[in-house]
Amino acid sequence: MRGDQRINFALKVFAISLLLAFTQTKSFLKLYETGKQEVQKQILTVGVLTIPATDSEYQDVHHHHYIIEMNLIWMLTGGMNPVAIPYNATDDLLYALLRQVNGIYFTGGDLDLFNNVTGAPHPYTVTAKKIFEYAKTQNDNHIYFPIFGVCQGHELLHLLVADNISALGWSEGENVCLSTNFSFDMKYVTRLFSSFSDETLEAMQTQEIMMHLHHRGIPVDYYQKYPTLAKFFRILSTNNIQGREIVSTAEALKYPFYITQYHPEAAFDPVSDMHANHQIISFKMAQSFANFYASQCDVNDNQFSDQELLNKWLVKNGYKTKVSYIEKLVNVYAFDY
Repeated sequence: MRGDQRINFALKVFAISLLLAFTQTKSFLKLYETGKQEVQKQILTVGVLTIPATDSEYQDVHHHHYIIEMNLIWMLTGGMNPVAIPYNATDDLLYALLRQVNGIYFTGGDLDLFNNVTGAPHPYTVTAKKIFEYAKTQNDNHIYFPIFGVCQGHELLHLLVADNISALGWSEGENVCLSTNFSFDMKYVTRLFSSFSDETLEAMQTQEIMMHLHHRGIPVDYYQKYPTLAKFFRILSTNNIQGREIVSTAEALKYPFYITQYHPEAAFDPVSDMHANHQIISFKMAQSFANFYASQCDVNDNQFSDQELLNKWLVKNGYKTKVSYIEKLVNVYAFDY
């Protein structure tokens, strides 16, 4: 072999070696990324829309956003890691977070979701509607993306579906535990209650273990007054409060969306003056809700791109402080973004 041939051969070998090394490196990186994704998928995350602090609350929390601690405790019992989504997030931030969480949780609260005079939506409601539409689109595209809402979240989703601020009625269920009236055989007709034990379902019907803390509600007859509600939701249970039958539990017919007027998480509240039921059966009920919703979120394959980014948005990494709730102070995690 002549000298120039040997050089050409050596160059070819070198080029092939580089190509193989590059290919192997790509394969390794792909394998590494796959492994990294599997590690991240073990961390189940749920986006929680923050509550805006009022001027008076700001004097306590010194931040503009907060999430009440009992929501965090309840979610963690099901293996869900709550991730803060600022109620006034920019679209870029909002959709970046939505693409990485496994579901959404709308907490209770005391907001005027719409201005009572002008009808204009609160910034919280504007962001919530974007989340709601995003979740519907994801599911329509066969990407499982669940929503769970309690109390204010229950009312919020009804308003968004009805697209009418008058779809929210009045119901004074203020700081009281009640049983509920089921509309179906819960274990065999509904998704939400299909995994609940017979003991828990029986207790929900016969014992006052569901914490109600609201001034508003959705009267059952509004499902006829606003037909889009009946087309979207199935009523699972009701309560008669002061002579008015209201919807207390519902699930969407087409989407993995679940809402309760009562607070399953209230059993885990450690400090406030809520008259929550703290018997063992109340914790079993709360745990059943948490386990069910965690199983729903686990169907979704979203994940945070890295641990550092996840840590930035985890609720438990917020500033722990207190805010006035009913008459006493309650633990919250506060944020400023």
